[in-house]
Amino acid sequence: MAAAGAGAVVALAAGVGVWHARQPQVVPSQYRADVVAAASRCPGLNPRLLAAQLERESGWDPMAVSSKGAKGLAQFLPRTWQAYAVDGDGDGRKDVFNPKDAIASAGHLDCVLLTQLAFLPGNRMRLMLAAYNAGPGAVIAYHGVPPYGETRDYVDAIMARALVLQIGPLR
Repeated sequence: MAAAGAGAVVALAAGVGVWHARQPQVVPSQYRADVVAAASRCPGLNPRLLAAQLERESGWDPMAVSSKGAKGLAQFLPRTWQAYAVDGDGDGRKDVFNPKDAIASAGHLDCVLLTQLAFLPGNRMRLMLAAYNAGPGAVIAYHGVPPYGETRDYVDAIMARALVLQIGPLR
């Protein structure tokens, strides 16, 4: 069984190698402390996983806007931002294009999802990532990662990337 698991990791890493081969192996310095702080507010949330998720969402572009209307570093849709936004820099505003707010908000939403899905069996991080991508209702309905190709690719890619992405030195 262990050999099959190791083979799956190798196959998975090979499958997403193209995605992260061009990416830096270290979180950009301007985001490191915020990623660590956001992850530290949630028991069980690994800063490398949060960083890999943010990288996957926007490629570290705080001004990113998707064709579906998702915005900022963490690619929040407007309704999700309205529900889960956090004032990450303490300026009294919640700005989806402000990296400090976006990173804190992504960590907050991840933590909410981890708590919301705690009753389900399976890898909590995979379930949380699936819920971030497909919504918690889909994860609950399927009692795990839904059978959507996009969601499975999203989860697998982030999990693999988190294994090699380094936070780097904090200033």
